[in-house]
Amino acid sequence: MYEIVVGRSDSDRKALGIQGSVFLGKHYVKMGNTTSLSNKVYLDVSKTHVVLVAGKRGSGKCVAGDTQIYLANKSTKKIKELIEEKFKNNKVKKDQDWEYVECDGTETLCVDISKLKIIKSIVEKFWRHKAPLLLIKIETEQGRELTCTSEHPFFIYENNKIIIKRADEIIICDKIVCTEEINQGSKIIFDEVNKIDYLLNHKEEYVYDLTVPINHNFLAGKIPIVAHNSYTLGVVAEEMAHLPTEVKNKIAVLMIDTMGIFWTMRFPNLKDEDLLDEWGLPKKPLDINIYTPAGYFQQYKEEGIPTDFPFTINPSELSSLDWCNSFNVFVTDAIGIAIESIISKIKEEKSNYSIDEIIKAIEDNKKIEQNTKLATINRFLAAKSWEIFSEESTPIKEIVSGGKVTILDISAYKDWNVKNLVTGIICKKLMEERIVARKKEELEDVKKGHSYFQTSSETTGEETPLVWILIDEAHSFIPKDKITAATEPLIHIIREGRQPGISLIMATQQPGEIHSDVITQTDIVLSHRLTARRDIDALNAMMQTYLPGAIQKYFNLLPKLRGSAILLDDTSERIYPLQIRPRFTWHGGEEPKALKPKGKAAAELGL
Repeated sequence: MYEIVVGRSDSDRKALGIQGSVFLGKHYVKMGNTTSLSNKVYLDVSKTHVVLVAGKRGSGKCVAGDTQIYLANKSTKKIKELIEEKFKNNKVKKDQDWEYVECDGTETLCVDISKLKIIKSIVEKFWRHKAPLLLIKIETEQGRELTCTSEHPFFIYENNKIIIKRADEIIICDKIVCTEEINQGSKIIFDEVNKIDYLLNHKEEYVYDLTVPINHNFLAGKIPIVAHNSYTLGVVAEEMAHLPTEVKNKIAVLMIDTMGIFWTMRFPNLKDEDLLDEWGLPKKPLDINIYTPAGYFQQYKEEGIPTDFPFTINPSELSSLDWCNSFNVFVTDAIGIAIESIISKIKEEKSNYSIDEIIKAIEDNKKIEQNTKLATINRFLAAKSWEIFSEESTPIKEIVSGGKVTILDISAYKDWNVKNLVTGIICKKLMEERIVARKKEELEDVKKGHSYFQTSSETTGEETPLVWILIDEAHSFIPKDKITAATEPLIHIIREGRQPGISLIMATQQPGEIHSDVITQTDIVLSHRLTARRDIDALNAMMQTYLPGAIQKYFNLLPKLRGSAILLDDTSERIYPLQIRPRFTWHGGEEPKALKPKGKAAAELGL
């Protein structure tokens, strides 16, 4: 049985076999009505790639206009009234058949599924779409009801765990995740479905949706129901850490952790030992380095949260555009002009400076209008409170080390402007260092010839290793319709990072919301089942002419199992259905279970 190596040409496959590749999972093969697992599927890591990992989006999809929404200020509103009001007072944008407006600071109540509690979260976007012909009305035993589109996802309690089902997959007696009370901190309960109506003669003109980042759900209905990819990134990191030494030591893995879930890779996956046995895989921990922003390092240590090193950034490494993007102001605004003027002047005078020196330069500048001066100073005071800036920044060579998996935990920051800034600066520095290193490596190539796996005397990746950057929630770092502090550095890597030796794996639940360069430059796409039309359309746009038909037909052929996916390989011009292998380290991003099932051995012994 032959192995599939995606991202590798036929000639390289013949020369290298599976050397310099990592095991992703197994290929699904359909014979008649039977689908079974067959060939092993590997990802090439001997060369650089841009990879997109897409999963089902967690925003509310679409509900009917009279659906009650619960806001963080304890008020309730029908979603139609809420969104139509936003449309009147804000600039309306279009995304194919959808209309939307950007966040204006509105916060809604949602459920933190990891803690099974109600919390508040900002609404990122408000959506409106022409109502489809069919709507589905779900009613429960305790009087809850919700009218929604067929693709609307629900959290369902099934087989001792919480899963996600589309409205058109729900059956009578399914237990839907609901809220006991409508207060922050309140716990959730499960309510049984007792009636399902399929509405063809409804009078809805539009259906509506909210995009809620991180938790991807909101409370909806008269008695609220919870309206609703880090795993694959973990699989790749595990495999890279266990490559043969001569390959591993020339590669560094950097994981940008926005949710604080990857530290669990330090522990073996004891909860899935039966599944690992079926795959013939061990359960074992990963040797990782965890960096935390300096201002949170001691707090994490005292609270027992795993962290190894503090992380700092030098303010002098930021351009005026970086500051403007971080403060969410335009360079043409009065504040933006003031920042441009001050940063340009201070850079002429010194190469190393602190935030205090920036503030003093603003205070001493008599050309800046007083109100603008105060507003600009306040923003730099806010930046100082992020507790990540120091005149002695963490050297990039400490963060990315050959043979190591490093986790940069930026989950402490709730403000995405700060997360974008940190990610942007790191990516910019990595690009700069790898460009210099690659020139030295090419000079050696010219002198004596070169192969990544030829002899121990080769120099590629020894001084500055080849880097694989793994990023979750990619649509928040490089959205398609606005610029963040991470946009320019990430786009630079996407367009030009392969030559100097930087690979990028971006995971997103919203491929329809990501920058167009990701769509055009990605050479490998791994997508779990999608339901939102705009996300499916985005992947359709990535499919080349050699792949006939719409991508939905490939999703329809997948078994409805967790971890099933399709893999689009631009190098071989093929698409593969596959099952992602189980993790051998503990997965911290998993849905919680209200009950813990017994292991196979315990069940057999009657324990």
